[in-house]
Amino acid sequence: MICENAAEGIMLMDKIENLEKSVRQYALVVSTMAFFSTPFISNAVNLAIPSIGAKFGSSAVMLQLDYKLLPAYLSRPPAPLR
Repeated sequence: MICENAAEGIMLMDKIENLEKSVRQYALVVSTMAFFSTPFISNAVNLAIPSIGAKFGSSAVMLQLDYKLLPAYLSRPPAPLR
């Protein structure tokens, strides 16, 4: 056995339990932040589209279409080289 006596075994189990608890807390914090940041980021992009359009001389409608269609464009396979 790794532990010399029962007291060391209990202390080791307590340390492992505390480590698992802290890992679960960190995972909960990270997942909560990711869950709530997604809508805020997408709203920020939607609010910034008109000013981006004004700066680059494009309409907000065209930029919105580009913003919505960009994931579909990036997910398509690349064109073959000829």
